[in-house]
Amino acid sequence: HLSYVTILLIGDVIPRDLVLVHLAISVESNYLKKTLNAKRNLYYTFNWDKQDKYQQKIYGVSTVKVSVGYEYMGCSEIFWTVSTGRMVAYSWNPMDFHKWRVNVLHAYDPSGGILHRGDGSMFLFRDQPPHITTYIGDGSIRKHECKRCVETISECRLIAPVDIVEGTDGSLYMADYNFVRKISPENNSVTNVLQLNITDVSYKYYLAVNPLDGSVFVSNYKNYRILRIKNTSSFSDAAKNFEVYVGTGEPCIPGDKELCGDNGPAIQAKLFFPKGIAINKDGVLYIADGKNVRMVNGEGIITTVVGTPKLPGPFIPFPCSGVSMASDVMLQWPTSLSINHLDES
Repeated sequence: HLSYVTILLIGDVIPRDLVLVHLAISVESNYLKKTLNAKRNLYYTFNWDKQDKYQQKIYGVSTVKVSVGYEYMGCSEIFWTVSTGRMVAYSWNPMDFHKWRVNVLHAYDPSGGILHRGDGSMFLFRDQPPHITTYIGDGSIRKHECKRCVETISECRLIAPVDIVEGTDGSLYMADYNFVRKISPENNSVTNVLQLNITDVSYKYYLAVNPLDGSVFVSNYKNYRILRIKNTSSFSDAAKNFEVYVGTGEPCIPGDKELCGDNGPAIQAKLFFPKGIAINKDGVLYIADGKNVRMVNGEGIITTVVGTPKLPGPFIPFPCSGVSMASDVMLQWPTSLSINHLDES
């Protein structure tokens, strides 16, 4: 018996100038590539024999990665979208694999968290509704001044947590009003690693972690800067435990003759209103800055990737179909960003 997945490539309407659809599918080291002509209601059904490329049987549930690329007339680039799904493989046979059995009709796969029922169906424990428990905080409000607060998660008091990110070592970093706080995985202790001025936190600010070195970044909209925390484990003064990574502290005025520092060093750039930030696997920083999205590459050069640093014209809504150049997109007020780690978009 084969396992299959059906993919919708084009709906009722063919986007203008679309000529080809490129399809790439991978599951358990099996790869398939297809190029299809554009037509209405285009579907593709992928059948899998539940084996890897060495003809070894796969058991439980496997992840399938589907990449769809759209090629347009007169355009040299292919626009890709990437998604994942699950495909059912072979069921465990308790007689062959000596797995723990509920009874002779059922088998349990502990590695995948799957109960194989005697009627051929499966029960996936990981798909059960999540349960919410209190992880940090005792329900009380802390004081504004908490410079030497080193607490456990059960004793910790909060004021206004607005953002939380995960460090490369399993630590959690939380933006709690005027402090960025670190929750260590070793002993569940809570330490203030950065203190912000109370006048700087009247609006929500955002955190991001660089996956290359674990450094933590903070958007400081009041001072038109992006900060990087110097040290998250050893420092003397949380109020001084930062360095400026992006921004001079001057506001970016639309129509600025120098394009607010675009194509130059990020430290010399002007920001309009920095909000959400995100960092990809290569350490490239993205900033939701006013109505635009800006990027700082590994060499510290800043550019605008969505929108324009020039004086914008009348607002044009984003089209419901087709493809637009990023420089032509007009956003109203982007607030937060995230990276799709399937394709780094």
